Formats: sequence, C-alpha cells, structure tokens
Amino acid sequence: MKSGWKQFIAVIVVLLGGVGGAWGLVLAKDEVKTERAVPPLPLVRAVMATRTPVQLNVNLNGVVRPTTTLTLTAEVSGRITVLSPNLDEGAFVNANETLVTIDSRDYDIAVAQANARVTQAEFKLKLEETEAKIAKDDWEKYGTGKPDPMVLREPHLLAAKAEVASAQSALAKAMLDLSRCSVNAPFAGRVQTKHVEAGQFVRAGEPLAVIYAIDGVEIDVAVPNDQLAYLDLGLGATPGKTTEASIVATIAGERATWQGRIVRTGAEIDARTRSVNVTIRVDKPYGSQSPLLPGAFVSVEITGKRVEGIFEIPAIAMRDADTLLIVDKDSRMHRRDVDVLRLTATTALIRGGISEGERVCLTSLSAVTDGMAVRVIEDDVKGRDQ
Repeated sequence: MKSGWKQFIAVIVVLLGGVGGAWGLVLAKDEVKTERAVPPLPLVRAVMATRTPVQLNVNLNGVVRPTTTLTLTAEVSGRITVLSPNLDEGAFVNANETLVTIDSRDYDIAVAQANARVTQAEFKLKLEETEAKIAKDDWEKYGTGKPDPMVLREPHLLAAKAEVASAQSALAKAMLDLSRCSVNAPFAGRVQTKHVEAGQFVRAGEPLAVIYAIDGVEIDVAVPNDQLAYLDLGLGATPGKTTEASIVATIAGERATWQGRIVRTGAEIDARTRSVNVTIRVDKPYGSQSPLLPGAFVSVEITGKRVEGIFEIPAIAMRDADTLLIVDKDSRMHRRDVDVLRLTATTALIRGGISEGERVCLTSLSAVTDGMAVRVIEDDVKGRDQ
C-alpha cells in the first residue's frame, strides 16, 4: 500500500517538473519583431514614341472576273459546216480567228441574184436616161411653153434611179448575210462555254459560244466608308491619281503576286454596306508566272496616301479607343487622350497627343492609378502581341 503511494507521488513530481520547465522556456524566449511586407512595383513593357512616315495601305478581298465577256451569236440561219478546233471550253482563240462557218450556198445564190437585179436596174436606168434626152430634144424643137414633167419622162427617170438604189441595197444586204456565215472572234480570248457542234442547224440569234478577253482581268472590291480617307480615289469631279494595287492569290498550290491599278470607282456609296465599289485592272494575267484566272479569290492591297510625322505603336498599347498609358521619366504612369488616325488589329497610328521620345506602356494592368510607380522594360518591337 505504501509503495503505491510512493509511485503516485513520483508521477506528480515529474509532471510538475515538466510544466515548470516548459514555463521557464517560455519566459526565457526572445521577443520576435514582425515587419509588414512591401509588395514589389509592377513590371511593365514600354516603347518609345517616334515619329515616322506611314503608307496608309488598305487591305481587301475580291473575286477575279474577265474585263470583257461576249456571247457569240449566229446572225444568219443555216447548218454549221466547219467548227474551229479551238472552239472548245478552255481553249485560246486569236483575234479575228474564224470559229464557226455556216453553209453559205444559199447566201452565194442570193448575192448572185442581187447582182443580176442591179444589172437589170442599171440597164433600165440607161434606157430611161436615153428616152428622157430624146423627149427633151423633141420638146425643144417642136414644143411651146412649159413642158409637162411626164412629157420629159422625169418621173420615169426618178423611178429608174430608185430601182437601181433598191437593187444595190439588196445586193449589200445579200453580201452582208454572206459575210455573216463566218463567225470570227472579235478579240484574243479564251472559250468559256461552247453551245454547238459541227453539222448542227442554227437559227439567227442562237448562241454559239461564250468567250472572254485575255488581255486583262478586273477585281471589284468594296472599300469601307471609314477607309476612303486613306486613298486618293478622286470621288468628285476631279480625278484622283493613278493608284497601284498588289494582288495575291494561291492558284494550283502556288502563291503568286500581280500588280494592278484602279481604273474606276463606283458612282455612289452602297446604302447597305456603306462602302464604295472600286475596280482594279491587272494587265496580261497570262504572263510568265501562274495565270490569274477568273473566279479566283484574291487578297488586294491598295496603295494609300503617304503621311508624315505619325507615331506607329503596337495596338495592344491602346486602353480605350483613344487612350494610352504614358510612363514619365520618374517611371510613373499617366493616362493620355490621343488623336488616333488609324487602328488595326496590330498597329495604332497616332497623329497627336504624345510627344517624341515619350514612353508608351504596352502591358495590360488590372488597375492603374494616375502617378502609379512602375518598373519599366524598354521594348522596341512594333506591333508585337503581349
């Protein structure tokens, strides 16, 4: 019994000793001083504003079409006796090349008959001229007073002359019909569609084929109203300067470029699209490189006005439609309203509101206060995305 009490008292002593030791350590611990952490300044990229000349080109898209498309039509009726081997879809034809020949025998006969009628009418006219002379001589010898026109055979003479003129007109018509038996290409071109075959009977007015000219092609593009100021189109009475354009297309897997020029502009602003149609011509589309075929979808870059003294900065620097963040010499941020000439997906062209050498912030910050201090990394890459 006594040994139990002794063990209990020993445990109590040990526990009290441990608590006392712990309390002593707490009292002996050095006091820890805490300091508030200071967050680092925001790190931003900035580009220096520099004035530079800028070419205000306009980029659009369009579809190539021939300058001239013509439907060849039969002007006389008959059976086709000869069809040119070049009259096939996709084939090239020369200017004045005979493409279709219609049986001309009936028209040869008509010319011969018309020639005979001319000869007969001229013979009758000679007779009437002789009869009129005799009648006039007889009146001068035996007649008195003013002669009657019938006596002098004047109406007969006029009728004979009219008959000659009619016969000559009929001959001209017969010869014209005969010439129309040959259908020629009015210009150097390419066959788009063929409608007839050799041996087929065609009537006057029936289409034979469709060809288009190959001396050039045209591209119609719609210039938005807000981009018209970048071009010298001469929309008013005063014509504009000759404006060049570059055309780019991928045809048969090959990327090629052609040079063209604006040849005309539309007469009005489209009420639906608020744009003006502009037509660009490319000469010799079948040159040394890949041909620029009708129907091709192309990219067009029209050479615009050249403007001096413009600040060209990356578009990511714009905070609103007309606001930038400027970093001053003390590396503090300030908002600045600017005069924007043009804003694209990659570049902003600024006319005014900033000065040469000022630093423009490119980094997007969630919160900006005027005069906020920042750390700056200089950036000289234009138009680069963040």
